[in-house]
Amino acid sequence: MQITTSDSNDYIIINIIGRLDSGTAEEAEHWISSFSMQPGKPLIMDFAELEYISSAGLRVIFNFARSLKKSGNKFGIWKAQDHIREIFEISGFDSFIPMVNTIEEFLE
Repeated sequence: MQITTSDSNDYIIINIIGRLDSGTAEEAEHWISSFSMQPGKPLIMDFAELEYISSAGLRVIFNFARSLKKSGNKFGIWKAQDHIREIFEISGFDSFIPMVNTIEEFLE
């Protein structure tokens, strides 16, 4: 798994590449806990290159989303592949974490 970020004037993108599973969840959790978020700045996770997510990975994303919402930051997921989107839908996480197709849709 690899995590990268990019920052525009309007939002932050976090890319997660590879697998987010029990073998990488602790690393992702550590990375997220050390991530310095700008208050009020929207953050979107780009899942275009996320190959797989397990329940351990879902827990990491859910906890991150919950902490961002508590701090007032808008959060969403962008470019999720169909099999990843289906996992979020089956788990019900898509009702808490918006899954969008475009940055414009996210920023609305």
